[in-house]
Amino acid sequence: MRKNMLIPENEPHVPLDKIMWRTKPLRVLGKMPKNHDIIGWDTETYKGYARLIANSTGQYLIIEKQKISEDTFTQILRFLTRKTWRGTHGFFWNIDYDFFAILKYAGEDFAKKLYENGEAEWEDYKISYIPKKAFSIQRGHKTHDFYDLYQFYNTALEVAGKKYLGEGKLTELIDRTKLNDDFGLWKEREREIIEYCIKDCELTARLGVLLKDTLKHNIGFIPSKYISKAYISKEYFRRHTIIPTAPNFPKIVNQLALLSYFGGRFEITQRGYIGRCVLLDINSSYPYAMTFLKAYPKDAWVRSDQIKYENTHGFYKIKVVTKDNAFITPFPFRFRGRVIFPKGEFITYATKEEILAYEDDADIEIINGVEAKGEGEYFLKSIVEHLYEWKKK
Repeated sequence: MRKNMLIPENEPHVPLDKIMWRTKPLRVLGKMPKNHDIIGWDTETYKGYARLIANSTGQYLIIEKQKISEDTFTQILRFLTRKTWRGTHGFFWNIDYDFFAILKYAGEDFAKKLYENGEAEWEDYKISYIPKKAFSIQRGHKTHDFYDLYQFYNTALEVAGKKYLGEGKLTELIDRTKLNDDFGLWKEREREIIEYCIKDCELTARLGVLLKDTLKHNIGFIPSKYISKAYISKEYFRRHTIIPTAPNFPKIVNQLALLSYFGGRFEITQRGYIGRCVLLDINSSYPYAMTFLKAYPKDAWVRSDQIKYENTHGFYKIKVVTKDNAFITPFPFRFRGRVIFPKGEFITYATKEEILAYEDDADIEIINGVEAKGEGEYFLKSIVEHLYEWKKK
């Protein structure tokens, strides 16, 4: 026992005693969400501030003075939350650029508070923000939602417009690269700048409608929100199956599963001239892994210090001794808030799949863990395979 105390042990990335586990299961969604109208939005900046804010209905707001101003920020919030476009879904293309240009009027302290907490209050408005995904403005019982459309196309607006709409931006009308620094251009060509910006809004709106129609026509589904691909996927799956959540598992399973999660792995193993390199990618690796997820009965989980069952899931606390000649060490270790992959002897956490994959690359001793017995159904398999077939078309 004293010997084990000398072995470095992985630090939990969150205090387990402070985690608020979900107490109610996710219900299957029934009624299809309302078919919201879509509005495209865009800004043009001067000195990093949004001098022009416009949308695809042709409405716009010009801000004359680019400086921190409570009155100006309130004016912008009023414009964005007009009754005219209440109940619509607003789309920006690369939302962080536009949102930060708007937020700059509120000042650094408010922006920092919003970024750190994910929400902040301004007068009688409540603003919520998810980086690179969405922001919303709530006033009373009314909320206006704005989403990033770029994340669904992953290319420039000009490229997406020409590819999917056969129409691009008004690049010949104005040199956008000069707008942020050339005030004279704003004075001389304000009408053209507004026209240029509204055209971007119209392209964004049409691409937003295309996204909505594609989902509706191909999989019979309209999202209630467009926060992210993952959010839409979750909502879609909730209409077709019951997704297990924390209440479906014993507490020890939730804890060990969380401790066994370290995120993705990115590292440099060699620097300098390497010679010929080959980049390998796995087609739809995450959806493929999802087809093997099982919905286990609560009593299917057993505590274990070994691996007994095939084709099931397990999470373990392990002692690892890596091989001295290992070029890439397989097991992660969290130390001072960072994830490293050390050599030597240490205690960490791992999934059953990781232990089986690396049992020849290190000496592994299971200290304790949990493992599911064989029963359980693949609750996502048929749905994911259906979506994958649609994706290949």
